[in-house]
Amino acid sequence: MIHNWIEAKLDYFRYIEKKHITDRNKDIYYIIRRKPLWEGFFSNYFYVLSNIIYADQHGWKSVVDMQNYPTLYSEENEYHGILNSWEYYFKQPDRIHIEEAYASGNYVLSKNQYYGDLGVPVYHINQGHITEEMVRKLYLLQSERIPVHKEILDECSSLYKKYISDQECIGVHIRGTDMNEKRKFHSIPPRIINISNKVDELLEGRRNFRIFLCCDEIDAVNWFKEKYGDMVFSLNAYRSSGHSSVGIHKQNFNRSHHHYLLGREVLLDALLLSKCDYLICGVSNVTSAAVMFNNLNYKKTIVLKQR
Repeated sequence: MIHNWIEAKLDYFRYIEKKHITDRNKDIYYIIRRKPLWEGFFSNYFYVLSNIIYADQHGWKSVVDMQNYPTLYSEENEYHGILNSWEYYFKQPDRIHIEEAYASGNYVLSKNQYYGDLGVPVYHINQGHITEEMVRKLYLLQSERIPVHKEILDECSSLYKKYISDQECIGVHIRGTDMNEKRKFHSIPPRIINISNKVDELLEGRRNFRIFLCCDEIDAVNWFKEKYGDMVFSLNAYRSSGHSSVGIHKQNFNRSHHHYLLGREVLLDALLLSKCDYLICGVSNVTSAAVMFNNLNYKKTIVLKQR
C-alpha cells in the first residue's frame, strides 16, 4: 500500500492540506480523507460532497480514501475484495482508484475541513436541515459524481414495490440514542409523540396509508406498531435498545460485516424515505440526504426543529 498506515496515523495529529505535486501540467488528484473516524454515515457523505465542490473549484480530480483513513463503516479486512469503504456503497467521483492517484505523485491530501460555505447542510443554516437551494445544487452533483451502486438501488426498488408502490406512504424518521442529549452542534430531536401528532394530521382518520418508519431505537418501532398496526413497516436493521445514549454507528454487534451493514442499512433507509409521498422528521443528515435524493418531489415535508 503506497500511503501506509503509519503515515495515516501520524496525519491525525498534523491534519493540514498537503501538496505532493511534481507536474502541474498533468492531472492533479485531490484525495479526500477524514478524521475523526467516529462521524456518522451521512456526515461523511456531505463532507465528501463539500470536498468534491472544493476540488472542482481548483481543477483537481477527486478521489475518496476511506482505505488508509477508515471510518466507522470500514471492515477490518476487505469486503468482497474492497478495502476502501467508500466503494462499498458509491462510485469514485472521477472513477479513479486511490492507488492510481498516489502512484501519480501528483496529488493533494485534503485537510479535515467540512466546507459548509459551499452549499451543503451545516448547523448554522436552517439548524442543519438541507435547504431547497442546496437540493437544487447537490441533486445533480451527487447523481452524476457519486452514484449509489446498482445492486443497492435495485434492492431499494424491490422494497419499494413490496411495501409502498400501491399506496400513499408517509416516511417518518425518528432519531434517538446519542442525539437525545444536547450537544454543541446538534439540536435535540422531536419527541415521538410530536412526530405521531403530525402523522395523525396527515392521516385524518384514513387507513389507506403506509407508514415507513426509519429509526435507530427498537422501542420507537414497537411504539409506532402498537399505535398504527399493519400500516407501519421498517427495514430489518440493527437498532439500539434500552434507551442507550450511544449512537448505533458507534455500537459493536456480533454479526458478520457489521460495519458494512450499518452503512448499507442507513443508506437504504434514506433512499426509501426519498421514495415516500410525505416526510415527517426532525433535523438530521439522514433526512437531509432523503430530501436531496427526493429532489423536492414530496407532496409535503414536515420538519420539526429544535426543542
